Amino acid sequence: MTLLEFSKIIFNNWRILVLSAILCSTAVFLFTKNEQKTFSSRMVLNTGVVSGYNIENHDSNQRIDRDFTRNELERLISLAKAYETLEELSIQLIAAYLLSSDSTDQFLLPENQMEVESLINSPTREILMDTSKQAIVAKIKAMKSSDRINPIYQLIYSDHPFFGIEQLEQIRVNRKGASDLLEFNYATIDPLVCKQTLEEMAGIFIRKNKSLKERQSEDVLGFFEKATRESAAKLRAAEEKLLQFQVKNNIINYYEQTRFIADKKEDLDELFFKEVMDLEATRSSLIRIEEQLEGRLEVKELNHLLAEKRAEISQVANRLAESDIGADTSPSIAASTVRKRFHLLEKEIQDLALTSFNLDQTPAGIARKELLSNWLKATIQLEEAGARLEVIKNRKQEFKEVYSQFAPWGSSLKKIEREIALAEDAYLENLHSYNQARLHLQNTTMASNLNLLDAPYYPTKEGASKRLLLLVVAFGLGLFLPLSILIGLAFLDQTLKDPNRAELMIGAPLLGAYPLFPYKKLKGTAGIDFALLRQRSSHLIQQHMFRNAHPKARIWGFASTRGKEGSSFVMGLQAELLRRQGKRVLVLTPIVQDAQKEPLVDHQDNHQYYPEDLKDRLSYEEEQEWDYIYLELPPLLNGTLAFLQGDIIDQGVLVCQSSRVWTTADQKAAEHLKYLSFAKVGFILNAAPIQAMDKLLGEVPRKRSRIRRNVKKRLRLNFS
Repeated sequence: MTLLEFSKIIFNNWRILVLSAILCSTAVFLFTKNEQKTFSSRMVLNTGVVSGYNIENHDSNQRIDRDFTRNELERLISLAKAYETLEELSIQLIAAYLLSSDSTDQFLLPENQMEVESLINSPTREILMDTSKQAIVAKIKAMKSSDRINPIYQLIYSDHPFFGIEQLEQIRVNRKGASDLLEFNYATIDPLVCKQTLEEMAGIFIRKNKSLKERQSEDVLGFFEKATRESAAKLRAAEEKLLQFQVKNNIINYYEQTRFIADKKEDLDELFFKEVMDLEATRSSLIRIEEQLEGRLEVKELNHLLAEKRAEISQVANRLAESDIGADTSPSIAASTVRKRFHLLEKEIQDLALTSFNLDQTPAGIARKELLSNWLKATIQLEEAGARLEVIKNRKQEFKEVYSQFAPWGSSLKKIEREIALAEDAYLENLHSYNQARLHLQNTTMASNLNLLDAPYYPTKEGASKRLLLLVVAFGLGLFLPLSILIGLAFLDQTLKDPNRAELMIGAPLLGAYPLFPYKKLKGTAGIDFALLRQRSSHLIQQHMFRNAHPKARIWGFASTRGKEGSSFVMGLQAELLRRQGKRVLVLTPIVQDAQKEPLVDHQDNHQYYPEDLKDRLSYEEEQEWDYIYLELPPLLNGTLAFLQGDIIDQGVLVCQSSRVWTTADQKAAEHLKYLSFAKVGFILNAAPIQAMDKLLGEVPRKRSRIRRNVKKRLRLNFS
């Protein structure tokens, strides 16, 4: 929708819009005629959400969490507006009123006193009266909860200007700027009640906020206190289990004992390997000594043999001496033989002496006696080393048995220690949380003490009346609502008034349109030259018809899907235009019984025909000297053309009333016209609105003032 179309909707319906605005304003004026005067008061509370001291965090330069601040203030505002808060406020106000009726304190202005006294009758008043406000409040709560028909219940849940919850819901609670202050505003018809209501509201709000905060913190504190006790009991049980295990197995300090045993075992292993080395060294020395002492048994035999050789050489020497001196009387033995024997014995004695010497001394020159002493010493050392080694082996077996005892003890002890560690961690964590909860409870107790910065004051001036504002709003709504309905109807309009929408819905090219030619002056048609408009429309339609038609098109068929759509009228205007141009045009209209059909202007070339004789009539007329034959077909939805087949017309023209809705039946009927036509079918809108003619002709010929022309130019966004 363009700005020009929007302005035309306003211009064409300005009377309706103005009348609606006046009616709405008049209604508001009458309803607010007896408007009561109101008095307003306010109070300011400091919540301390941002500016309050926080004992949980002593850093004065800590960053402010804006989300937390906003959520906390929203929570406080919601608490102030809560239904339960307003219910308690109503009860407190009723109790204050009843208590003031028996004292010198004034709760209401005298002019409002009678109205309130009529709401609470004497029997009810006598039941509720007491010496203290708390007792009256308790009785009011009991009566309210008893049933729903008692006067107190009905008074609380009503719109009474002093006590009704619906009235108390008008208390406005807002955040004051970007601070952590809350501002309460309230307005009512009695200044005393206004001040008293805010005072009672402050007390209830502060008390409820403190109770809610402390209840939440106490629940958390109780949870962590219980968890701390349970974790402490688990820790004590685990420690007792460790103690019993150590007492049962005589363990003083497992890790020190195992470290001592391990050290001793390492020392024993080192001693064992040392003793083994000493034993092997002693055994090796003993073997070496015994090898050196193997020839000791041959010494005696050598000495005996040497004695024999010495005796024999003595005999041989005697014989040799006897031989040399001639004293030998044995002639059989020659001297040379005796001498050889002597030398041989001498050589053997030398060998035996050398052998004997070798047996008495080692190759190193050590005497055999020292070897015997060394052998005896080595033997003793070997026996001692073996004995020590056996003792060490027994000790190692004892260590093995100790290890077999301490190994499972270590696993069990480790398990118990893990249980103690877990229990201790849980205890310390719960203890820390418990301390934090206690700290948070104390901090909450401090923070929940809201401070009343600005106490409610007694309003002395009446509040500004909103009557003028209501009148302005009513006038605006009276204009806006009908205008919205008109714009909505324009968007929801499914008729063929808009040329572009009609072309999309019908699915055929638009040849042009004729406006609605009124018989009398209509709204929005002042100054329009309809004669010129008709002429321009006819010429434009003719131009589009023949531009899109087949060059040899002679028979033109005009049809509409329903009756009374203007097909005869449109065909007559087009035929009249051609005749003025010197063309011979035959106009044929059907004779249809009970058909809604427009009258045709009398002319000698205007004739009628019977639909069943259409083919024969067309065959006859084609032989005549007509330039064009304009044929009006019966309404397509009547079914009178069902017997016709093939291209009986050269060019088809569909005439549609712009004020109608295009349906599926119309679309099917239009397809039948396309079937009867040789060339493509176009359509003409009849009785189109002036806005549609503006779109087709550019501008409707009418008398316009200079101001109107300039306004229209600007509405078309033409600023040149």
